[in-house]
Amino acid sequence: MVTSLSSARRRPPALLAGLFLLMFGLGAATAAHALDVAAGVAFPRGFYEHALGVRGEFVSRVDFLPAYLSPVVRLSGYGATRDGVSLVVGSASPLLKAVAPGTASTALGFTPYIALGPSFSYLYSWADLEDFGTESNSDFSATLSIFVGVEFFSNSKISIFGEARQTIPSEFTFDYVMVGLKFRGSRLPGIG
Repeated sequence: MVTSLSSARRRPPALLAGLFLLMFGLGAATAAHALDVAAGVAFPRGFYEHALGVRGEFVSRVDFLPAYLSPVVRLSGYGATRDGVSLVVGSASPLLKAVAPGTASTALGFTPYIALGPSFSYLYSWADLEDFGTESNSDFSATLSIFVGVEFFSNSKISIFGEARQTIPSEFTFDYVMVGLKFRGSRLPGIG
């Protein structure tokens, strides 16, 4: 089965571009930051049953925001293959992330979070066709992304996480549920 992708280029809506500039400005407003790296198994919506995913998050602290709210720049990607059709997706997402305060996380035994912001994604797929060689397609997309997740052992250097991503609009396979390990960078006061 060959997936058919549109190669038409679309301009990101002005609202998404404005949100990106706002988040970039908030992230550059302070030198207090942390870098986290995560990897896991993703279960994308659609044709592919599972994928391998990785992400890096640059978390900033902004003095005028509450301690549980932080601007985050996330670079993520995943790769999948099924029935000779392969897919690679890469995304850049400036987000505003809300993390449950430490007292609530201690009471619950895990740390819930939600993040919201624009995502700029590049999708590349290819299929090896026996009689025709390799067929490939690519697409760029700008969407609004919502990430909802939980972390276990969030006060340690390595935590276990589960996360769901929903994109609006969601024309391609950007939505997923992922489970894996998160390797935490240096922790700063006020960054959960």
